[in-house]
Amino acid sequence: MAFLGTYPYAIDGKKRVPIPPLYRDEFKEMAVLTTGLEPCVVVYTPSGFDEASERVQAIPEETEEGRDARRDFFANAQPVKPDGQFRLTLQEKWVEHAGLERDVVVIGAGKWLEIWDKATWEGRDGSRASARRRETTAMAQRTASKEAGS
Repeated sequence: MAFLGTYPYAIDGKKRVPIPPLYRDEFKEMAVLTTGLEPCVVVYTPSGFDEASERVQAIPEETEEGRDARRDFFANAQPVKPDGQFRLTLQEKWVEHAGLERDVVVIGAGKWLEIWDKATWEGRDGSRASARRRETTAMAQRTASKEAGS
């Protein structure tokens, strides 16, 4: 099942954010949280984290940059058990990385969820739409090139 949608929430005083009701079964035992490449917190299922870990492990370890990429991914990741109300407690480093204030959105990103500061998320509407158009066009061009070469 792909994670879909945008869900507005507020962080409480203990830095907890609810998991959207539709996805609570996916995270009933545990979630794995880490910093995102953008200013957000990424929320993986345990199996989703294993999948992402495999991609990170494929980064060559022979270079300092490769080792740093691995270090960043794994050092910032932490398993988190949801509380009885399906809220995830965020570490301060995640809150700071994402610039999270009171109002946040939990968004579906296909294979994972992301937690964004609401103002940051809304401020990136145009860049997300542009990226989608560029990437969709590029994918169509690659597909057409492959079909023409067949």
